[in-house]
Formats: sequence, structure tokens, C-alpha cells
Amino acid sequence: MARTCIYCGGGPLNREHALPDWLKGNTPHVGDLRDYEVTRGLVGGPTKTLDSNPYELKVRAVCGNCNHGWMSDLEQTTKPWLLPLLHQKDRELPPFALALIAAWVFKTYRMMALANRAPNERDPVPHEHDRVLYEQGVPPSAASVFIGNSILSPYRPLFRPGWHPDVILWRPDEPPFDKASGPSSIQGDIYGATLGIGHFVAEVVGNTFDGGLTLLNIQPASMIADRMIRIWPIAAGIGPGGPVVWPPPPLSDDEVFATAAGLMEWFRALPLSPDHVRERHPPKGLQ
Repeated sequence: MARTCIYCGGGPLNREHALPDWLKGNTPHVGDLRDYEVTRGLVGGPTKTLDSNPYELKVRAVCGNCNHGWMSDLEQTTKPWLLPLLHQKDRELPPFALALIAAWVFKTYRMMALANRAPNERDPVPHEHDRVLYEQGVPPSAASVFIGNSILSPYRPLFRPGWHPDVILWRPDEPPFDKASGPSSIQGDIYGATLGIGHFVAEVVGNTFDGGLTLLNIQPASMIADRMIRIWPIAAGIGPGGPVVWPPPPLSDDEVFATAAGLMEWFRALPLSPDHVRERHPPKGLQ
């Protein structure tokens, strides 16, 4: 559990809602709100559900200055752009709006992950990654953010986090290469989650290799690659490169659930290390 603010390092900490209050009255849902479930589970493993209202979930990880300052500003600035996505409405999203949404997704992922974290579980996201959001207003470049459109389902809000510790990426064909000792390698963690609210679905996948590599060639699973839009990081030739016309074709529940178990598969597909990803420990999740 955080003892100082994960963003500014200050205090005292406030106990605040993990999902912003404005979502509760502005998000379409199926059935009665009391029937909502929060799903938590291992990557690629069994899941557990909590019969509770996720809008009442609270987290103690940020100070009052951050919560009522820049984080509140982010909510108010992003809200007009998120509302059409929650309701599957037509909207053109310019690049600056996509950057806002990416920052909101990463912030919300962090709050939900910390709210659901087991008491003695290590936080897989380095402090330096949180500082990027605090100081620059954007996610760290080591985290990729994708967004999509989904059918409306009773399984909303949906949150499925994942964490693969101590993953080794081998670099068999890149220098430095020492024939005596074998190929070079880097080791780190993979973290991320699938977040579904209303018709809106987002995927975060980050890494700590060499402190956090900017991996522009990560792609969603092939069955949904044409319907999940990369909005962070953006580089020449990568990402939309201009306004995004919303909504894209919708994802089914099965497809949304499949993205939650696909963190390692994204890294297995990297040209950097085809067929050379090794996990030293089993994937961890919230149990």
C-alpha cells in the first residue's frame, strides 16, 4: 500500500473513488446497477467476480493536491470526449483528444489496479512511469494504449489486470553478441489491463525492460487488430496519424475477454524477439 502519493511523493493520502464519480450517472448499462460485477483474475488463468458496485470502490494512493488538482482537471477536460465513446455515438477524435483519452485510461488503470491489489503484492509499475503522467500529462512511452468499441454487456464495468514478472527478452540477432556467452538479453516486467465501461473498451500494456522500452510494434491479437486503435505512443507511421472517426466496428464480449489474457502473446509477436520470450515466474494477477 502506498505511503506517499504515487505521483508527487507528497501527502497526506486521500481515500478516493477508483472510478470518477461522473461515470456513474453517465454510463449506459444493462440491468440494475447492483448487478454489476468487478472481475479480477490471473492472466490466462481463472477469474473471480465480486458482486459489488465498482463505482463504490475506493483507493488510498494519491494526495489531496493531486486528486483535486491536475487529476480533477484531467477528468473535466476528457469527459466531453469520452461521453460519445461510452454511448457508441458518432464522433471525430482529433490527435489532442486521443492524447487526453490515453492519459485518462492510464490514470484509471492505475487507480483500479491499486484499489484491487492484494495487501502484500508488489506494484509492477515503476514510480518513474507515474511521474511521467504527473509531470508531462501523458502516459509513459513504455506503455501502449489501445481503445475500441464494444457491445453493451452486463459485464461492465470490466477490469482485468495482469502482471508477468521477470520476463526475459533475448536478442539473438542484435549486437552486442558474444559468441562465447550467447545472445544478449534484457529482463523486466510486463504489466497492463483491459478496461471496459459502457461501450468503451481500452487496453494498456507496459514494460520495465531497461527501465521501460518504447515498443512501437506491439499489436493486439490478430482477431481484433483491425478494431483496436492505438492512441499511445504515437510516432511517424505508427497510430492514427490524424483524426479518428468513431465508432469502429464493435467487439463481442468473447473478444473483449480474450484481450485480457493476451499480454504475453503481444510480446511473443515482437520482431525484437520472435519465439525468444521466456517467463521466469508464472503470471500474477489479483486473487
